[in-house]
Amino acid sequence: MKYGLSKRVNFLGVIDHDKLPLYFSAADVFVMPSAHETFGIAALEASACNLPVIAPQVGGLKSVVKHAQTGFLSDSNRCPESLMHYLEILLKHEPLREQFGINSRSHAMNYSWEKSSKDLVAVFEDVLTKCLV
Repeated sequence: MKYGLSKRVNFLGVIDHDKLPLYFSAADVFVMPSAHETFGIAALEASACNLPVIAPQVGGLKSVVKHAQTGFLSDSNRCPESLMHYLEILLKHEPLREQFGINSRSHAMNYSWEKSSKDLVAVFEDVLTKCLV
């Protein structure tokens, strides 16, 4: 590869969902350079595996990643330099990376399918109540 990444980076393609925790646990940081994101389940899964997350401020990633606590949110998804800047910070500062990983897992534990479904039902009930008044 042009920048010698093939010696340091493995592009693995699609990984079976049940094997993802193995890959997450082998990583130091999770970078999600997504242009559009509805929720950010991959970022949340990485967070649950103690990884700090670097992502742009799009969609649900703004809720999943707490800037400068569980990882970093870049200003733009069109600026790879911003993602690289934050990646460099975390790779150079192991104590910060480890603290963000701990924070990230703690934050991820606030999410569950049960809680999400209850929250959604509450929103619908609220809307229906307002419509019927």
